[in-house]
Amino acid sequence: MTSVLWFRRDLRRRDHPALLAAREAAGDGDLVCAFVVDPALWDGGGAVRRAWLAANVRALDEALDGTLTLLHGDPRQVVPALAERVGASSVHVSRETTPAGVRRDAAVRDRLGEAGVDWVETGTPYAVGPGLVTNGSGDPYKVFTPFAKAWRRHGWPEPAATPRTLPLRHARNDADATAALEAALTASDLPEMPTPGEEGALRRIVPYRTAEYPGTLVVDTREHALFLVMEGGEALRYGVGVGREGLAWQGRATVGRKAEWPRWTPTRDMIAREPERNAPWAGGMPPGLENPLGARALYLYRGTQDTLYRIHGTNEPWSIGQSVSSGCIRMINQDVIDLYRRVPLGAPVVVQL
Repeated sequence: MTSVLWFRRDLRRRDHPALLAAREAAGDGDLVCAFVVDPALWDGGGAVRRAWLAANVRALDEALDGTLTLLHGDPRQVVPALAERVGASSVHVSRETTPAGVRRDAAVRDRLGEAGVDWVETGTPYAVGPGLVTNGSGDPYKVFTPFAKAWRRHGWPEPAATPRTLPLRHARNDADATAALEAALTASDLPEMPTPGEEGALRRIVPYRTAEYPGTLVVDTREHALFLVMEGGEALRYGVGVGREGLAWQGRATVGRKAEWPRWTPTRDMIAREPERNAPWAGGMPPGLENPLGARALYLYRGTQDTLYRIHGTNEPWSIGQSVSSGCIRMINQDVIDLYRRVPLGAPVVVQL
């Protein structure tokens, strides 16, 4: 069985409910991931907008191991044609909410339905789907402050899990789509742009109000974020994975030791919880890509006492944004390498639950 995931606004692998649905639908079959360069939208954007979108599509292709299928044309024609070409039983998307997007999706859904292909909408690109927060009369809010309060009361789900493996299949790119991306990325007079893709989004400078001094590391476990406090009311924000329920640590510490490509030794508690996984490494695991501490580690101390908690890299990048660790703070290797060079020994650390 083959399923198709059509990427639109949601150019990421992490926290992507539609990706999970498409993966489940594929079963033991294939998953074809696609992006459509729609001339009606592409040609109407400016050079910088096209370049930024093209860069993020390229980043997504890399995250999918080079298997993203690029299509060119009207989605009402090219998406059903792709489904027919790969023998898909279902096409998956994140729900669209703009009037034009809803009309387009309805047309695609009808074409697919005529061919017996299921159209499956799962989640939205937003933390809270549009239309879900209404006033007492069931109507949309017209004033921001009461809307914001109701939005917070409504709450939002935890980030969707990231599949560890995907049965990805490439279905041949349209030459015009490839050419459109290349032209956008090589246009003249483009400004310097931020790092595209998920990794760029995980690490960025943000406004940050805190009483902590610059140079302090603040870990917000609820937000799955680490903030390196900077001057001027800003911080460098990194995405992190944190301890699962019952194992998360909180409090104050300092960076008492730093290590590049560290050796990992599971604690006695870790061995007791997962003996099959951890007992073979009771004597320690050598550094390397399979090592759970990843490329760098910052060891958290209280005074001269090792807390046994670390800020470290990971061999499971899918876990960033999740609460799955044994209590330590994990980062993708690129980010922990960046943090390692910025943070000196003795730097204060605050971990908030």
